[in-house]
Amino acid sequence: MSEATIALPAFRRRAGDALVRIAREPLTHFLAIGLVILLLAQWRAGSGSDRYRIVVDAAVEQRLAATYQQQYGGAPSNEQLQFLIDSYVRQEILYREGVALGLDRDDEIVHRRIAQKYDFLQQDASIVSEPTDAEVETFYRDHRDLYTVPPTVSFSHVYFSPDAGDAAAQARARDALRALQAGIATRAPDRGDRSADRYDFASVDAIAVRRLFGDSPLTNEVFHAPLHQWSGPYRSGFGWHLVYVDDRRAARPVPLEDVRDKIQLDAVAAVRQRRSTEAFDAVARKYTIARSSRGADAS
Repeated sequence: MSEATIALPAFRRRAGDALVRIAREPLTHFLAIGLVILLLAQWRAGSGSDRYRIVVDAAVEQRLAATYQQQYGGAPSNEQLQFLIDSYVRQEILYREGVALGLDRDDEIVHRRIAQKYDFLQQDASIVSEPTDAEVETFYRDHRDLYTVPPTVSFSHVYFSPDAGDAAAQARARDALRALQAGIATRAPDRGDRSADRYDFASVDAIAVRRLFGDSPLTNEVFHAPLHQWSGPYRSGFGWHLVYVDDRRAARPVPLEDVRDKIQLDAVAAVRQRRSTEAFDAVARKYTIARSSRGADAS
């Protein structure tokens, strides 16, 4: 066996011992930490450099031009497109600087807009095919209340102003009611005071009556008053009224063929909403809601 062969293991042992001593030196530890810090700084600098890089590519230009065309009905000129690009760049710079300062944090408007945009994106991502005739009929049957004409009433009224006193106006209304019930008149605005609105209403629903007379006894009673005779007096937000109901119709469904196009849109919207809700629920399951007990302690 040669001397070189004998010396090799000894050399390896001495080299290993030297590496161990170097690894134990505080200077080695300091250099290693410094290298890690340098690498982290370089990584952060590389990733943060995108903050100051704004890309205006063909896709951005096409989006700006499409938005302009939707708003103004025509494609922008070169000068107009350049103005749109400059505005986009300015807004992007201001946005990034604002985010860097933390202006987006704890801002209710920003939170709401981002939440709405995410919700819209979720709904737009859901591709829904046009419903079949059978699906339209099923949706119509399951949501018949959406395609129903509400109850309507046709009536005339006589108005009595409370300017001279509420009790006096009511008493005048009762006297006029007795006279009208003894006659054959179906409208008699001259028996009372001048009304700020018209005296005759044809086929109005409860929403229209409430808009005219407020949420008052008159609004409710006009749908229950006897037909073809004078009744009252009923109070509204304006004063007292006598009412002659000429016609009243109950709620009735709209024929399917009259609302088929609307049902198709409603059915698609319902599917989009359901899928959006399911997508949100899937994301929400990832979150844990922690409630503070301070409110309970304070109470």
